[in-house]
Amino acid sequence: MKIKATYKQHEIDLPSGEVTLRFALERDRRLSLCSDIDKLLTAITSHNNAAKKLLKVDIDVWREQRSLSANSYFHLLVNKIAEKVGSDDDKIKYMLVVSYGALASYEGEQVVIKLPVGVEAAGYYKYLKYIGNEVDKSGKEWNLYVPYKETHLYDSKEMARLIDGTVDEAKRLDIEVKSPDELASMLALMEEYEKQKNKSV
Repeated sequence: MKIKATYKQHEIDLPSGEVTLRFALERDRRLSLCSDIDKLLTAITSHNNAAKKLLKVDIDVWREQRSLSANSYFHLLVNKIAEKVGSDDDKIKYMLVVSYGALASYEGEQVVIKLPVGVEAAGYYKYLKYIGNEVDKSGKEWNLYVPYKETHLYDSKEMARLIDGTVDEAKRLDIEVKSPDELASMLALMEEYEKQKNKSV
């Protein structure tokens, strides 16, 4: 059981190893939490191994759970923008990705996809931006596209640009967005995760 509480006081008896911790429960959930804690402790102490009364204790500073990752927040704004303008999520996401997203690359080089004229590009890749056409030596005409990365593959810098652009679009539509500090914190967590991931490689 994990709960959010406010620290009040603690006492530690070194000879016995006994620790007494006083904390106050959240006001709006106090009754239900007290009931849940009572039921849990009653179940523990009435168990067959109750004589041992062993508990798993995990005490730490409360940190608000990051319910939304940067990518999840982007998709949330996509949905809000789509509702506001009467469009669907896929169309809005495409517009935002090709406007503010990151181009796909291979070994550091930009990728260009060439498809015969008349072929539906969306059937081959989700985020393609038309950049022109060309005619080959045989006289066959081709459309040229640059592909954009799937948003779940973005690094923190790429996601920051996408979020910034999406937030600007949302603001123009009077859609409520996170504060600059909240956005910075969300992206900082993503950057920190990248650093830790790179260290483990």
